[in-house]
Amino acid sequence: MKPVIGLVLGSVLIPLGLVLSFTWLPSSIAEATSYADAGPCKEPIPNGNRCWTEVGAVVKGTEVVHHSKSSSYYVDLQDDFGTQRVEVAPNGTFDALRPAQTVSARFWRGNVALIHVQGADDLTSESEPGTQLGWAIMAVVATLLAGSVFFLGALGVHRVERSWTVSVTRAEYGEDMLDAVAPPARRWLQAILVIASLGFCGGVLAHAIFGAALIPAGLISAGMGALLSAWLLHHQVRTSPARRQPGRKHR
Repeated sequence: MKPVIGLVLGSVLIPLGLVLSFTWLPSSIAEATSYADAGPCKEPIPNGNRCWTEVGAVVKGTEVVHHSKSSSYYVDLQDDFGTQRVEVAPNGTFDALRPAQTVSARFWRGNVALIHVQGADDLTSESEPGTQLGWAIMAVVATLLAGSVFFLGALGVHRVERSWTVSVTRAEYGEDMLDAVAPPARRWLQAILVIASLGFCGGVLAHAIFGAALIPAGLISAGMGALLSAWLLHHQVRTSPARRQPGRKHR
């Protein structure tokens, strides 16, 4: 990959990550907070505003839909509000479900958020607010981190090569190098561990010491971890010339 391509990708991904962090993420946090604070509705209704309704249901069947690189898991239910097709996170409970089995379905704002099976772990749906919050956090962190790596890595390669169009391979910089050209997977793993550790530890400490809200404090800490990881990667690019072979021609 050429530095100019990394620069363009970074210029697209960073604003996209910021947009997600100011739109999808806050709404997901608000939804998860409302769900956590909600209680049962006084009357059984599927789309309660600040309450949830749990009703009995019967399993009509289950289905696993295989995609090219992943699979989706569905449970078909018959309950007091009609027939529902719920996409759930797979676990041992899903594998043990059988047709005509009696379960209970928790409705939150018109969707089944949770399927409770007596004597087994609950099945969380993809509509459950906590699940949606997890996807939002992953999307924001991954987008901002990838954008920072591409953008700062492209600047670093340009600073070394004095060209926006030169094509640089990983072998010319060494196996320990992570830049916008060819990042080894283990460096991505290190960055993810740094972000997750700082997010968890920072959020817990801020909550315990200052009484800050756990989720926002964790997100701020994770964001700082993403910036720290991006700076470390950028620093490697800037200190890489000693690893290169002299006399290399631009292409």
